[in-house]
Amino acid sequence: MRKYLLLISALCSTILVSAQVLVRNEPRHHNVFENEFARILDVYLAPGDTTMYHVHNTPSVFIVYTNTNVGSQLIGQQSQKGANITGEISYDSLKTPRTHRVWNEDTSWFHVMDIELTSTKQKKNIAVLQNSALKLLFNKE
Repeated sequence: MRKYLLLISALCSTILVSAQVLVRNEPRHHNVFENEFARILDVYLAPGDTTMYHVHNTPSVFIVYTNTNVGSQLIGQQSQKGANITGEISYDSLKTPRTHRVWNEDTSWFHVMDIELTSTKQKKNIAVLQNSALKLLFNKE
């Protein structure tokens, strides 16, 4: 009996690990632009739909386009629920890769943009652009 439990546990772990994809390969993350500096993933999630477990490992800026209630779950952890607000913009260095899935708990579509900063060239001491029409949202390496 113990052998069967170990076998089932190993099988489930293998399936879970193999079900993970890089975010750029997750079917709901649409690559709409890519060059040597950035990759733009346009993400649409229908009401009741769930992404595959996917891995974020590239510094990214996230822009939320809809007011949508969603759930998310880091792999191996408890799920969390939250509301996304139109116009929210955030940055994550993703120094620690994140493997998660997201689902739409709302009655309307969820739309977010994931802008991956793919350049490996290190730029030091770049002056922040100064213009009265611009608003600095974050200033991080």
